[in-house]
Amino acid sequence: MQKRFFSIAFLVSALMMLPACDWKSWMSHSCSSCDHHEKAHKATDSSEACISLDGKPAFTQKDFENKFNDLCQARPEIKQALENIPAEQQQGFYDQFAEAILAELLVERYMKEHGLTNSPEYKKAAQEAHAAVETQLMNSMFQANIFKKIEQEITDEMAEKYYEENRDRIAVFKRPPFIESMGGVSAVAIEGLKQVDAEALAARAQKEDFTKLAQELKRKVKDLGLVNGRSMDVDEHIRSKVLGYSSTPQVDVVKLSNGKYAVVKATEIKKDTFKSYSNPEVKESVKSFLIRNELGKAVAKTMEELKQKYGAVIHRDVIMKNVKNAPMEMHEETVQEEHQKTATAA
Repeated sequence: MQKRFFSIAFLVSALMMLPACDWKSWMSHSCSSCDHHEKAHKATDSSEACISLDGKPAFTQKDFENKFNDLCQARPEIKQALENIPAEQQQGFYDQFAEAILAELLVERYMKEHGLTNSPEYKKAAQEAHAAVETQLMNSMFQANIFKKIEQEITDEMAEKYYEENRDRIAVFKRPPFIESMGGVSAVAIEGLKQVDAEALAARAQKEDFTKLAQELKRKVKDLGLVNGRSMDVDEHIRSKVLGYSSTPQVDVVKLSNGKYAVVKATEIKKDTFKSYSNPEVKESVKSFLIRNELGKAVAKTMEELKQKYGAVIHRDVIMKNVKNAPMEMHEETVQEEHQKTATAA
């Protein structure tokens, strides 16, 4: 029973997390923030009714399927989850889905019956909501258009070259799906020493066998293995020291986090190994990384071009009238002029 509750709770919570306009657009025949808000719900096909009001079809099987498909497009994980739960749990979700649709229908019927959709408050709120959604949509489409252009510009040759030249120094490439095996520094240590003893031991360890020195002091040599950024079981000060080496062997005294000292000997540096760009997952991920990386710059460049194209002007003298105790009057100037001043000052 608990499993059933959590499965349905997950699916229903996914419904409620959708943006408000998305929710209303597929919960209704029309979004209440759009110009069509005065049209009542009416069954527009001859399929069997899923929900009736006053004995008349208000939401048909076809309506239900359309809205559910819209939901799955917005949240693909819902369809996947439904495919992996028993029929009884699926029924629970569909019941909740139908209840949500019914709630929308009842609220709409109530609002119209009481004339609330014609009130100045409602119309003002609807206009503001519509404007906000339209602005968001335009911004999304604007960026999507630039995204497509970048996607077309970035070829496999460009992406492969970038990957091969930068995979050793960019952190994102040091994890799946790019990394084959992580490199690091092979090291051993003798820990828990006093500073004076550690310094004396380190001086001898430059020339003498590290294991024999440990036996002489009746200490154990701790094998640190291949130390890299993920070696959380290695003292952070040792990790920081050995990862700074560019060659081996190296012997150093390191003060540990507990205040004791250690003599650390690094024996070998192993480089990271990466999967080939020809790997389909690597290829897709590299191109996606490059596109995202270029998108911000492309948007900023396009905005600057649009400012010049449309003669954009910020009338700062007018804006300053809204500033209390303004220190000085500012005259209007083009955005480009202001941009040039800022660049020169920098």
